[in-house]
Amino acid sequence: MRDIQFQSELTKSDTPVWLCLNCHVPVQNQREHMVTGLYGNDVLRPQLLANPQYDQQMQSEGVTCATCHIRTDRNGNSFIYGPNGSRTAPHPVRQNRAFLHNMCERCHNPGGEAISPNLSCWFHTLDELKASPHFSGQNQSDCVRCHMPETPAVLADNFKHLPRRQLNQHIWVGGGIPKRFEGYSTLLQRGWSAGAEINVIDQGALQPEKRFRVTYKNTAAGHDWPTADPERHILTIARTLDPQNQEIQRQEYRIGQTWKWSPARKIGDNRVKSGELRSWSVPFTRADLSTAAVLEIHVIHLRLTAANMQFLMAAAPRINEDWLPNGKQLVRNAWRYYPAATWIYQSSINLRNGQKQIADRRRLIQMSAAEMAIKPADRIYWQQAENHSASQ
Repeated sequence: MRDIQFQSELTKSDTPVWLCLNCHVPVQNQREHMVTGLYGNDVLRPQLLANPQYDQQMQSEGVTCATCHIRTDRNGNSFIYGPNGSRTAPHPVRQNRAFLHNMCERCHNPGGEAISPNLSCWFHTLDELKASPHFSGQNQSDCVRCHMPETPAVLADNFKHLPRRQLNQHIWVGGGIPKRFEGYSTLLQRGWSAGAEINVIDQGALQPEKRFRVTYKNTAAGHDWPTADPERHILTIARTLDPQNQEIQRQEYRIGQTWKWSPARKIGDNRVKSGELRSWSVPFTRADLSTAAVLEIHVIHLRLTAANMQFLMAAAPRINEDWLPNGKQLVRNAWRYYPAATWIYQSSINLRNGQKQIADRRRLIQMSAAEMAIKPADRIYWQQAENHSASQ
């Protein structure tokens, strides 16, 4: 509920708000109203009933522990699902590891179709996993193994007498673009790394014209790269610089889905499958490179285009500040608060002596966090390339 982009999306006239809340505030106590039906079978006209168990504080917490772990039995008594069960906990605990492992699917692989003209929240990440070389059967290779890695810890911090055992982390780093710029400060310690291996290869004399090639190997992700939100994409920017570090030429290569809107329809998809090796020959000729001092390669994971950010910020007057305190100001100036991209690779090649400098993860995070002070028009990934290389 504190996601700036999500709150902006809720203001659109064709957004079925009640349906979106099913994933963003999924516990019944978090909902001010319960939906009992639809007027005229219109998804935008829900029949609402006041919820006597509504808890505003709980609503503000968004996706909580209760989302996955708390359920009620047929008598209305609540209990907790845990992976190991417990006989000593001060509340009822039932062991159901399979139930917990399947929880991710509810919001990250929802079945459905376009029920309003521009609703495209029908992700197929689990289907991508099942088609990947990482998959060896349900609950053996699933979301939890990668996104909630095990670590030795006690189950509850305030109960030091409990034994240390292997517990799943609840940090969900994902693609590495945090909800706020402050999130970059903990990204490294939370174990973030890019889902693909990226290399820049000097082909030397192998090609008479095009010399450098960028390779992308989806080694770590058990799903397409990138997955989920249709606006997410990977942008590679290759640019040559003169001795004064001024840009001479630029070429770009985009990996992701391509959509047309109003109504929404997918018109292209060149994402990298799990285990796939992809390459892009940088379309600079030897003549192009002979006039330059440096070749820079930037590979950036974006969740928003410049146009997306403009549409997001334009929603500011309509933001519901009961759901997002100070929301109008946050959305109006979203570029200052809401990261649009994270660097996942950056290298600089000296074309005079062949020396290459590759940014490590710490440097990539620093570059990403620094975007907070850079106006949208000045961000490298939102500058119009003079020679744009189409997605392939």
